[in-house]
Amino acid sequence: MMKVKKVNYVVLIIIFLSLPFWARAQAYQTPFDSIVKPNETKNTSTTFQAVLKTDSTSWTMAHQELFGIVIEYFYAITYQDSAFSKIYINDEYNTYMGKLRENADEGKVWFTNAVNNEEYLMMDMNLQISDTFEIKPGLWSEVDTIYYFEEKKVIQFNLYSWRWDEPVQFIEGVGPNNAFSVFSDFDWFYVTCKYDQGELNYVNNNSHFIGCMPDPTGVEEEKANYESFVLMPNPCSGILEIKFLDDQNKKVTVSIFDLYGQVLKHFDFETVSNQMDLNDLTNGMYFLRLEIGTSIITKTVIIKH
Repeated sequence: MMKVKKVNYVVLIIIFLSLPFWARAQAYQTPFDSIVKPNETKNTSTTFQAVLKTDSTSWTMAHQELFGIVIEYFYAITYQDSAFSKIYINDEYNTYMGKLRENADEGKVWFTNAVNNEEYLMMDMNLQISDTFEIKPGLWSEVDTIYYFEEKKVIQFNLYSWRWDEPVQFIEGVGPNNAFSVFSDFDWFYVTCKYDQGELNYVNNNSHFIGCMPDPTGVEEEKANYESFVLMPNPCSGILEIKFLDDQNKKVTVSIFDLYGQVLKHFDFETVSNQMDLNDLTNGMYFLRLEIGTSIITKTVIIKH
């Protein structure tokens, strides 16, 4: 049974601002089945659907802890005499996260950080393919896909989240799927649902969730796949072997990334035991990403010649 963890987010915010974001970033290469495919229904309005539609807007947010996915509830308070809406977490402290400012005609949303009170452009629905955008201060990404889903425009970037197995997206009327990224890693939070005056306005299409909540069966499947193979030797001097313990042939896709998320090598296997030649990689730590069926697993590999 999932429990909502009560924590002091003021402390977490300070800690997360000091963390590097590179360990969770990679260039998005190929769409996975969990990604929403384009819908023919298109919003032909001259303006964009507003993120802050009413004085009662809220989001269901997910983030990962060591023990699993935790759900938090964010809500906005809008004041008639102010251009801003304040954002809070619905916890025992009603933790203040910052404030939003929106121009729906331009499709832009700005967010002011509660920690340093600095405003930055959080979303721009006017971006075109190949445009670049600063997802988080110092972290830029390029638009690679634009499509419409359920009358909402979706702008998709080539920045992929290992936490949620999904690229960063701007969703019309909802906001970025990685939400308030300024507080930590660019993908620390993930928007699972959005409500306006208590009415459900958006539901994610991520295989990690059933509706707004984590999928418990997916967790068990991923754990089983995680324990179904071994990598040896690790540290590796050049040749790395992946072997499945059940002696069954499996279709597996393996990608090797450096610490900055750049894809260095790519392998496709369909046998029980397979070898990967990593001799041309320099000494250091790398990320190995395996796709086994519907599961995506990430492990670290040390190269030491």
